[in-house]
Amino acid sequence: MVAITAPLVTNSGVNDIFIAEDRYAIMTTGSGVDVLDLFCGLVISSGTLPSETRCVTAEPTSTFGQVYIGTTTSGIFSMKYKNVRIVGSDFSDVLIQRYNQDSGPGLTGDQVNDLHAIPDRLLVSTSGGVDFFTTALSPLGEVIEDLRASRTLVSGSTSCYLTTAGEGYWSVNSSGIEANYDLFPTSGTGIINVDFVYTEGSNPPLPSSGVNDFVVEENTPNLLGIATIEGDLIVQEDQGSEDTELTKTLFAATNVVSVDFSNTVAFSGGLAYVAFSGSVFTVGLVDNTTSGTHFSGADILLGQIDTGDQALVTGTNTIIRTTSVA
Repeated sequence: MVAITAPLVTNSGVNDIFIAEDRYAIMTTGSGVDVLDLFCGLVISSGTLPSETRCVTAEPTSTFGQVYIGTTTSGIFSMKYKNVRIVGSDFSDVLIQRYNQDSGPGLTGDQVNDLHAIPDRLLVSTSGGVDFFTTALSPLGEVIEDLRASRTLVSGSTSCYLTTAGEGYWSVNSSGIEANYDLFPTSGTGIINVDFVYTEGSNPPLPSSGVNDFVVEENTPNLLGIATIEGDLIVQEDQGSEDTELTKTLFAATNVVSVDFSNTVAFSGGLAYVAFSGSVFTVGLVDNTTSGTHFSGADILLGQIDTGDQALVTGTNTIIRTTSVA
């Protein structure tokens, strides 16, 4: 079992992590973005922004794939994904402001709390709601058209996830998680509708409507891992028949700050990684028992310490993400 600790360049605190190509951990800090090469355990590139960086996502598979960075007061900045892989680079100058409340199309709020991208599409959680963008590019990679749909939320949204099939999920502050099972047709319509809402009063119910983080394992059916201020919830999704969904809680009546799954996982197989303030627990989903624990003490951990041979990247604030790098 080994661990690699990596000092950061732009700041010491990690707000969000996106794993690209199972090699690059793109991390937002209080002051910018650091890119950690998981093969060598070193920060290879970085950049700073005029506003605090809160979240990051990337789309590395297409020719003109982008990195999107959400900020506290200035909306979303973006750049071509290839910039993160240039060793020794400072990509501050190539980051451009892509969306804010005043852009066309605009955001529901300039404080961007989370975002998730797939080719040509982007789902965004802001202080004012949730936005879904579909982008058409020219053969040279220039933006021809941006189509937008949105949902205004008075309390805002903190987390979101967009599957490759077009299913969208987003948290609503103090009100649980909303889901739309087919976002693609909403492009350009202006309105996002809701197909189901997970709350304390729904069936199945959340441990609390105060959601800290959630993750979606895309499968048939999807597996949801939800971290709340009163425990976690694992859900085997059954769209349209949600009241019959299989569910279980691994840690009850405690503040779970983040959750993720091993690369091979099912409702009753694989591993869940459940993060608390200062610790991460590895739980086998076959029998729901804890097989390992890691406690804080480093800015970034990349390792296989009691994680079931699953590489794990943890941030200092409230984030944990898995990767298959050995």
